[in-house]
Amino acid sequence: MKSQFFRECKAFVLNINNLPIFFGITLAISAIFAEVVLKFSPPYSYGVCLICHTMDTINWIINKLFNTEFYVQAPSRYLPLLTSFSIIAGAIIASKINKEFKIKVVSNIFLQFIFGFSVMSFALFAMGCPIRLTLLVTYGDGMALFSFIGLLLGIITGSIILKKWNSK
Repeated sequence: MKSQFFRECKAFVLNINNLPIFFGITLAISAIFAEVVLKFSPPYSYGVCLICHTMDTINWIINKLFNTEFYVQAPSRYLPLLTSFSIIAGAIIASKINKEFKIKVVSNIFLQFIFGFSVMSFALFAMGCPIRLTLLVTYGDGMALFSFIGLLLGIITGSIILKKWNSK
């Protein structure tokens, strides 16, 4: 009985790096280390957002190429944040390693482009990053609360539409 318990504990400890909680804890400890020890502090309410970081990266590139002055967040002032590209590359690599990578052929590529462009544009317009909205709501920003409610309603509406669309 005791040896079975120790075998299960050992198996759990050896497989802990496969659990999602392990990555969450590792990321949290890394963020605390970066802020406390390295004195890194990102601007208020600037999370891991594919929309905001992509906007900053594009603005940074345009600023450097054409000597313009588009707004870029403080962490992206001197070097672009490559978070967007890293997340996408990591997802592709992980899906290839786990043999889950599939290229889906869409029926109307122009319509898909319009949908994607609309989502990105409205997310930038209405503070659509859930992490940023949550941080702003916790800071007590009233406009962020309305945006967060709108985001939730949009997610619910989109889920219902997709569910009906896929059931055909």
